[in-house]
Amino acid sequence: MPDRLPLRILGWAKTLLDESVPPERLRAFMAEALAQAEASLSSGRASLPADSRRELIQARSLAARLGLIPALPGTPPTGQDADPDDLQRAEAWLARLGDGKAISRSGLTPGAGPALIVLLERTPNERLPLLENALVSLLRHVETRRRAGLRLSSTAPGVDPWMEWLSVAVLFARAARRRGDLRFLNAAFKLNDWAYPVHRRIRPGPRLARYLLSLAEQETAVSEELG
Repeated sequence: MPDRLPLRILGWAKTLLDESVPPERLRAFMAEALAQAEASLSSGRASLPADSRRELIQARSLAARLGLIPALPGTPPTGQDADPDDLQRAEAWLARLGDGKAISRSGLTPGAGPALIVLLERTPNERLPLLENALVSLLRHVETRRRAGLRLSSTAPGVDPWMEWLSVAVLFARAARRRGDLRFLNAAFKLNDWAYPVHRRIRPGPRLARYLLSLAEQETAVSEELG
């Protein structure tokens, strides 16, 4: 039987945070929100862009694999493979970044989360130092500045701060799985807990799809690293 001490320690640490959300509540929310989103999409009451629909499908696949919701018969497992344009978008973001940083005192650089996820999944060797520095800086920012630090270094029309930070939560959960580092999992917990009051009653759309993916990635990391 695996040692449950790390899980107990992490659970105890979470109870010390005033803004923590019980894991059972998050799992119940995820299952209910996935069912409601699927019903809304099937009935035509809601629609999603292709990227958001892919995120919703990934969230459902992970949740079913964890036994949180029933698996759909005949539905193949959905992996985390990026579409062919994702690496190109990441490289374009890096080119715009220049000598800048993914995170600074002024906030998160828009586009950092999705670009760093691509680099984490398919890291070219020459980008490894940048990825490592970005992960450490993002982790430190969330740990020290907490919810007050959830802002962007710059804003542009159509840029949603929550979409950006939820991408970082996905990044943290995947980094925890790849590296076996519970610091990243704890940071994902924090971001998802802070996001819960904002998203628990939100209608189906891109932000809900990303939040559900973030929760599903978090629960997958918990299962693999602490289960």
